[in-house]
Amino acid sequence: MVAISSPVVKLLRAGRLGYLPALRLQKLVRSSILEEGGSPTGHTLILVEHEPVYTLGLRENPDPDETSKLISTGAEVVHSDRGGLTTFHGPGQLVAYPIFHLGSFRKLPLRSYIAKLELVAVQTCRLLGVLAQLSGKDVSHTGAWANDAKICAIGVHCKRHVTTHGLALNCNVDLAWFQHIVPCGIKDKGVTSLSHELNEDCSPQDAESSLISSFQNIFSCKIQQMGDDEVKKLVNKAMSPSTYNM
Repeated sequence: MVAISSPVVKLLRAGRLGYLPALRLQKLVRSSILEEGGSPTGHTLILVEHEPVYTLGLRENPDPDETSKLISTGAEVVHSDRGGLTTFHGPGQLVAYPIFHLGSFRKLPLRSYIAKLELVAVQTCRLLGVLAQLSGKDVSHTGAWANDAKICAIGVHCKRHVTTHGLALNCNVDLAWFQHIVPCGIKDKGVTSLSHELNEDCSPQDAESSLISSFQNIFSCKIQQMGDDEVKKLVNKAMSPSTYNM
Protein backbone atom coordinates (compact mmCIF):
# COMPACT_ATOMS: atom_id res chain seq x y z
CA MET A 1 0.00 0.00 0.00
CA VAL A 2 1.41 3.40 -1.05
CA ALA A 3 1.53 6.00 1.73
CA ILE A 4 -0.14 9.34 0.92
CA SER A 5 2.05 12.23 1.97
CA SER A 6 0.56 15.07 3.98
CA PRO A 7 -0.36 18.16 1.94
CA VAL A 8 1.86 21.17 2.64
CA VAL A 9 0.10 24.44 3.46
CA LYS A 10 1.95 27.75 3.41
CA LEU A 11 1.20 30.01 6.38
CA LEU A 12 0.78 33.68 5.51
CA ARG A 13 0.60 35.93 8.57
CA ALA A 14 -0.89 39.16 7.22
CA GLY A 15 -1.08 41.03 10.55
CA ARG A 16 -3.70 43.79 10.90
CA LEU A 17 -5.37 44.44 7.55
CA GLY A 18 -8.55 46.07 6.30
CA TYR A 19 -11.22 43.74 4.96
CA LEU A 20 -10.96 44.71 1.29
CA PRO A 21 -7.15 44.43 1.10
CA ALA A 22 -7.48 41.00 2.78
CA LEU A 23 -10.09 40.01 0.20
CA ARG A 24 -7.72 41.06 -2.59
CA LEU A 25 -4.94 39.09 -0.89
CA GLN A 26 -7.13 35.99 -0.97
CA LYS A 27 -7.86 36.51 -4.65
CA LEU A 28 -4.17 36.94 -5.45
CA VAL A 29 -3.36 33.62 -3.81
CA ARG A 30 -6.36 31.99 -5.48
CA SER A 31 -5.28 33.27 -8.91
CA SER A 32 -1.79 31.90 -8.35
CA ILE A 33 -3.20 28.45 -7.51
CA LEU A 34 -5.37 28.46 -10.62
CA GLU A 35 -2.49 29.59 -12.83
CA GLU A 36 -0.52 26.60 -11.56
CA GLY A 37 -3.36 24.28 -12.53
CA GLY A 38 -4.32 23.46 -8.95
CA SER A 39 -0.80 22.51 -7.96
CA PRO A 40 -0.71 21.26 -4.34
CA THR A 41 2.24 23.58 -3.69
CA GLY A 42 -0.13 26.54 -3.62
CA HIS A 43 -2.33 25.69 -0.63
CA THR A 44 -2.17 28.68 1.72
CA LEU A 45 -3.56 29.58 5.14
CA ILE A 46 -3.90 33.34 5.67
CA LEU A 47 -4.14 34.58 9.27
CA VAL A 48 -5.30 38.15 9.74
CA GLU A 49 -6.88 40.54 12.22
CA HIS A 50 -9.27 43.04 10.63
CA GLU A 51 -10.14 46.65 11.21
CA PRO A 52 -13.82 46.97 12.29
CA VAL A 53 -16.13 45.86 9.48
CA TYR A 54 -19.61 44.44 9.05
CA THR A 55 -19.72 42.02 6.15
CA LEU A 56 -22.86 41.02 4.31
CA GLY A 57 -23.44 37.64 2.71
CA LEU A 58 -23.57 36.99 -1.02
CA ARG A 59 -27.34 37.18 -1.40
CA GLU A 60 -28.18 39.84 1.18
CA ASN A 61 -29.92 43.06 0.18
CA PRO A 62 -29.87 45.17 3.35
CA ASP A 63 -32.16 48.10 4.06
CA PRO A 64 -30.28 51.40 3.37
CA ASP A 65 -31.29 52.73 6.80
CA GLU A 66 -29.82 49.67 8.49
CA THR A 67 -26.62 50.09 6.51
CA SER A 68 -26.39 53.75 7.57
CA LYS A 69 -26.79 52.72 11.22
CA LEU A 70 -23.93 50.25 10.89
CA ILE A 71 -21.70 52.85 9.22
CA SER A 72 -22.48 55.27 12.08
CA THR A 73 -20.73 52.85 14.49
CA GLY A 74 -17.42 53.70 12.82
CA ALA A 75 -17.07 50.36 11.06
CA GLU A 76 -16.96 49.67 7.35
CA VAL A 77 -19.88 47.88 5.70
CA VAL A 78 -18.85 45.56 2.86
CA HIS A 79 -20.71 43.17 0.59
CA SER A 80 -18.86 39.85 0.54
CA ASP A 81 -19.04 36.90 -1.86
CA ARG A 82 -19.06 34.36 0.98
CA GLY A 83 -22.04 32.32 2.11
CA GLY A 84 -23.96 33.19 5.25
CA LEU A 85 -25.48 36.40 6.57
CA THR A 86 -24.23 39.59 8.24
CA THR A 87 -21.42 39.31 10.74
CA PHE A 88 -18.70 41.45 12.28
CA HIS A 89 -14.91 41.28 11.99
CA GLY A 90 -12.53 43.42 13.96
CA PRO A 91 -9.66 43.75 16.43
CA GLY A 92 -9.48 40.92 18.90
CA GLN A 93 -10.69 38.35 16.40
CA LEU A 94 -8.44 35.76 14.78
CA VAL A 95 -9.52 35.27 11.17
CA ALA A 96 -8.28 32.33 9.12
CA TYR A 97 -8.65 32.17 5.34
CA PRO A 98 -7.64 28.78 3.93
CA ILE A 99 -7.04 29.07 0.17
CA PHE A 100 -7.13 25.40 -0.78
CA HIS A 101 -7.62 23.68 -4.12
CA LEU A 102 -10.04 20.99 -2.94
CA GLY A 103 -9.37 18.88 -6.02
CA SER A 104 -5.75 18.39 -4.98
CA PHE A 105 -6.33 18.67 -1.22
CA ARG A 106 -7.31 15.05 -0.58
CA LYS A 107 -10.18 15.63 -3.06
CA LEU A 108 -12.39 17.00 -0.30
CA PRO A 109 -16.07 17.66 -1.12
CA LEU A 110 -17.12 21.17 -0.09
CA ARG A 111 -19.49 19.91 2.61
CA SER A 112 -16.68 17.86 4.18
CA TYR A 113 -14.34 20.85 4.00
CA ILE A 114 -16.81 23.03 5.92
CA ALA A 115 -17.31 20.27 8.50
CA LYS A 116 -13.54 20.13 9.02
CA LEU A 117 -13.41 23.92 9.52
CA GLU A 118 -15.99 23.52 12.27
CA LEU A 119 -13.87 20.85 13.92
CA VAL A 120 -10.81 23.11 13.70
CA ALA A 121 -12.74 25.82 15.54
CA VAL A 122 -13.99 23.42 18.22
CA GLN A 123 -10.58 21.84 18.79
CA THR A 124 -8.86 25.24 18.96
CA CYS A 125 -11.25 26.39 21.67
CA ARG A 126 -10.78 23.18 23.64
CA LEU A 127 -7.00 23.42 23.47
CA LEU A 128 -7.36 26.87 25.02
CA GLY A 129 -9.63 25.62 27.80
CA VAL A 130 -13.09 26.43 26.40
CA LEU A 131 -15.50 23.50 25.98
CA ALA A 132 -16.81 24.46 22.54
CA GLN A 133 -19.05 22.25 20.47
CA LEU A 134 -20.97 22.00 17.22
CA SER A 135 -24.63 22.93 17.15
CA GLY A 136 -26.42 19.61 16.89
CA LYS A 137 -29.86 21.19 16.99
CA ASP A 138 -29.85 22.94 13.63
CA VAL A 139 -27.54 22.11 10.73
CA SER A 140 -27.84 25.70 9.51
CA HIS A 141 -26.04 26.87 12.67
CA THR A 142 -22.50 26.41 11.41
CA GLY A 143 -19.44 27.33 13.45
CA ALA A 144 -18.44 26.65 17.03
CA TRP A 145 -20.52 27.33 20.12
CA ALA A 146 -19.85 27.74 23.83
CA ASN A 147 -22.65 27.87 26.39
CA ASP A 148 -25.16 28.17 23.53
CA ALA A 149 -23.44 31.28 22.13
CA LYS A 150 -21.41 31.51 18.93
CA ILE A 151 -17.68 31.77 19.53
CA CYS A 152 -16.51 31.15 15.96
CA ALA A 153 -18.30 32.01 12.71
CA ILE A 154 -17.71 30.22 9.40
CA GLY A 155 -18.48 31.40 5.89
CA VAL A 156 -16.86 30.14 2.71
CA HIS A 157 -16.81 30.58 -1.04
CA CYS A 158 -15.60 28.02 -3.54
CA LYS A 159 -15.12 28.54 -7.27
CA ARG A 160 -13.27 26.26 -9.66
CA HIS A 161 -12.47 24.05 -6.66
CA VAL A 162 -10.54 26.81 -4.83
CA THR A 163 -11.79 28.05 -1.46
CA THR A 164 -11.76 31.58 -0.08
CA HIS A 165 -13.00 33.10 3.20
CA GLY A 166 -13.05 30.81 6.23
CA LEU A 167 -13.47 31.20 9.99
CA ALA A 168 -13.43 34.02 12.52
CA LEU A 169 -12.63 33.13 16.13
CA ASN A 170 -13.64 35.61 18.82
CA CYS A 171 -10.65 36.00 21.13
CA ASN A 172 -10.78 39.31 23.01
CA VAL A 173 -12.98 41.18 20.53
CA ASP A 174 -15.36 43.80 21.97
CA LEU A 175 -18.69 41.93 21.91
CA ALA A 176 -20.61 45.22 21.86
CA TRP A 177 -20.03 45.37 18.08
CA PHE A 178 -22.41 42.41 17.68
CA GLN A 179 -25.27 44.24 19.40
CA HIS A 180 -25.93 46.22 16.21
CA ILE A 181 -26.76 43.14 14.12
CA VAL A 182 -28.39 39.73 14.27
CA PRO A 183 -25.14 37.78 13.96
CA CYS A 184 -25.35 35.30 11.06
CA GLY A 185 -29.13 35.79 11.07
CA ILE A 186 -29.65 33.71 14.25
CA LYS A 187 -32.03 35.67 16.45
CA ASP A 188 -32.24 33.43 19.51
CA LYS A 189 -28.51 32.94 20.12
CA GLY A 190 -25.82 35.12 21.66
CA VAL A 191 -22.17 35.72 20.83
CA THR A 192 -19.24 35.00 23.10
CA SER A 193 -15.43 35.00 23.06
CA LEU A 194 -12.54 33.04 24.47
CA SER A 195 -11.79 35.86 26.91
CA HIS A 196 -15.39 35.95 28.12
CA GLU A 197 -15.55 32.19 28.60
CA LEU A 198 -12.14 31.98 30.30
CA ASN A 199 -12.73 35.11 32.37
CA GLU A 200 -9.23 36.25 31.40
CA ASP A 201 -7.67 37.96 28.41
CA CYS A 202 -6.98 35.73 25.41
CA SER A 203 -5.71 37.62 22.35
CA PRO A 204 -5.51 36.43 18.73
CA GLN A 205 -1.78 36.00 19.28
CA ASP A 206 -2.51 33.75 22.27
CA ALA A 207 -4.84 31.59 20.16
CA GLU A 208 -2.74 31.39 17.00
CA SER A 209 -0.58 28.36 17.83
CA SER A 210 -3.63 26.32 18.92
CA LEU A 211 -5.41 27.21 15.68
CA ILE A 212 -2.42 26.17 13.57
CA SER A 213 -2.07 22.92 15.51
CA SER A 214 -5.78 22.19 15.01
CA PHE A 215 -5.56 22.85 11.27
CA GLN A 216 -2.66 20.43 10.96
CA ASN A 217 -4.49 17.79 12.97
CA ILE A 218 -7.95 18.04 11.40
CA PHE A 219 -6.77 18.46 7.80
CA SER A 220 -3.81 16.06 8.17
CA CYS A 221 -1.47 18.62 6.61
CA LYS A 222 1.88 20.25 7.31
CA ILE A 223 1.87 24.01 7.81
CA GLN A 224 5.05 25.85 6.91
CA GLN A 225 5.74 29.55 7.43
CA MET A 226 5.84 31.55 4.20
CA GLY A 227 9.01 33.56 3.72
CA ASP A 228 8.95 37.20 4.87
CA ASP A 229 9.81 38.51 1.40
CA GLU A 230 6.95 36.60 -0.22
CA VAL A 231 4.51 37.76 2.47
CA LYS A 232 5.58 41.39 2.04
CA LYS A 233 5.28 41.16 -1.74
CA LEU A 234 1.76 39.73 -1.62
CA VAL A 235 0.48 42.11 1.07
CA ASN A 236 1.93 45.14 -0.73
CA LYS A 237 0.30 44.00 -3.96
CA ALA A 238 -3.04 43.56 -2.19
CA MET A 239 -2.74 47.14 -0.90
CA SER A 240 -1.90 48.52 -4.36
CA PRO A 241 -4.57 50.46 -6.33
CA SER A 242 -3.86 48.19 -9.31
CA THR A 243 -5.68 45.35 -7.54
CA TYR A 244 -8.78 47.35 -6.53
CA ASN A 245 -10.95 45.85 -9.26
CA MET A 246 -10.02 42.23 -8.61
